[in-house]
Amino acid sequence: MCSMCSVKSFFGILASLIGGAAIAIGLATRESSVVEPVAAAEPAPQAASEHTMFGGTIGRNMVNMAAKDVPEKFAPNEAGGLLWKADLGFPSYGGPVVAGGKVFIGTNNERPRNPRDTRKNAEGEVEPIDKGVLMCFDEKTGKFLWQAVFDKLQSGLVNDFLHMGICATPTVEGNRIYFVTNRCTVVCLDAEGRHNGVRGKPLRGLDPKTNKIVDFDGPTDADVMWEYDMRKELNVFPHNSSVCCPLIVGDIIFIVTANGVDEGHFNIPAPEAPSFIALDKNTGKLLWKKNYPGRNIMHGQWSNPTYAEIAGVRQVIFP
Repeated sequence: MCSMCSVKSFFGILASLIGGAAIAIGLATRESSVVEPVAAAEPAPQAASEHTMFGGTIGRNMVNMAAKDVPEKFAPNEAGGLLWKADLGFPSYGGPVVAGGKVFIGTNNERPRNPRDTRKNAEGEVEPIDKGVLMCFDEKTGKFLWQAVFDKLQSGLVNDFLHMGICATPTVEGNRIYFVTNRCTVVCLDAEGRHNGVRGKPLRGLDPKTNKIVDFDGPTDADVMWEYDMRKELNVFPHNSSVCCPLIVGDIIFIVTANGVDEGHFNIPAPEAPSFIALDKNTGKLLWKKNYPGRNIMHGQWSNPTYAEIAGVRQVIFP
């Protein structure tokens, strides 16, 4: 990933935190000339040990208002300092969330949990296949429970850069996990994986042995409730990576799409494609979309929407 992309990504996140250039949209159930407001939703009550999204709550307040008696120093090598540790891929850009006794985190496939996700190279050595991975661990013990594995986009580095994995922090609400994948899709998963039976459908991916698309339906694979493909449905052109921690207000999920420039860093392949969208959190159905700033996109858009009620107006603010 180019250094400029990294810098732009950093400032995209920074803008969302300090109130940089942003667009506020009144909550609506669909795009139309008549705005139909939906009921405002307060953050769901959560235990002090839970952190269910980037920023902790739908207001994205980066100050922790729940934890008490946080130690000033952390020494993992001292007695009682480290509860557990678990291997992730390298690098791992996805931020962890903690909910329902589980830890969810985005990573890549550099340390495969399933032999299916490996192949033999030209020298006959077994090596990991570059993929995006969301892993789930037991909060108390660190035991690996299950994972969601996604193939790389065939369009290459401009849309899905090498070894980036799942960069987006997921959002957990009840027994559902919502996140944006490296394939520029929005996914809703069962938080229990397949441990409570199959309630949805499996992810699909390429079998390196047969070179055919197969179901990923092993005991440690994900249980998919729905998946919305922003490239296929909306012609979104993500630059290098798709990154957004979903915002959920009521029954609506809000997403920044990552639409951006091409590999030349000047042309915008899809200026009419939306920069942010609203989906029904229960079905994944598109409710509305906006393409701001259209042809004035500077590079790419990888940040997170936030919610606020300002002067009595319920708003979602998109950087």
